Amino acid sequence: MNILWIILGVVLGIFLLLLLALLFGKAKIRIVCQGSVRVVASILGIRFTLYPEKEEKENKRAKKVLRCSNPDRILKKELRKQQRAARKARRKKLKAKAKLLQKRSRKAVAQQPDPNLIENLQMVFALVKRFYALTRGNVRIRVSKMHISVATDDVAKTAVVYGTVVQSAAYLLQWIETHFNHIEREDGDMTITPDYLSETTTSDIDISFSIGVSKAIKIALGMLASYKIEKRKAYQKAKKRNGKRSVFSKLLKLK
Repeated sequence: MNILWIILGVVLGIFLLLLLALLFGKAKIRIVCQGSVRVVASILGIRFTLYPEKEEKENKRAKKVLRCSNPDRILKKELRKQQRAARKARRKKLKAKAKLLQKRSRKAVAQQPDPNLIENLQMVFALVKRFYALTRGNVRIRVSKMHISVATDDVAKTAVVYGTVVQSAAYLLQWIETHFNHIEREDGDMTITPDYLSETTTSDIDISFSIGVSKAIKIALGMLASYKIEKRKAYQKAKKRNGKRSVFSKLLKLK
């Protein structure tokens, strides 16, 4: 009987701790951009990605085994021969199907390019604005870091993109200063540099909001729709940009 009371006391204690954490605990919601934009939450020291959600697709193939228990040796031999031929034909069909799927997958990837840095910055800005609308600005924001290295396959293009990125980042930071709070940062926390020796642009942006646990759950759900909308817009812009580039390439070939 005493053991039951002890177990009941432990369960009630854990429940009260969780209730207090829910009512008075602090959570952190982060907008992270490292090649792609993610929204990450940290509640009671536990970190997890809110979106994009990890989609696990499992393809299961059912195998049918044909069995025959005919005592006639000649019939058994003939059946084994037919089964071998069927297995060979099935393997050939599966290989052809796998090649076709691989070809379609590569074609789909080629047709749907990833958003570039400017499109990702626009997405980050939209999410920050959405967070402001949900909290009415009554939350403290911190820009932990913003490290961006701009690089393209052409020096002149790098200079142009670099100027656009600096302008977009400055507008984002100014908007945060005006609508939330003053951004406190140390030397080296924010760097935007052109890289004329590389061809790959890199980004490492981390913007966090500190808020109560109960409000964080509500806000996370409210930002989900915005994230999906802005992600779709970013991919549409990337697809449109890629389409213009391919048309331009065709015109060059015709010349």
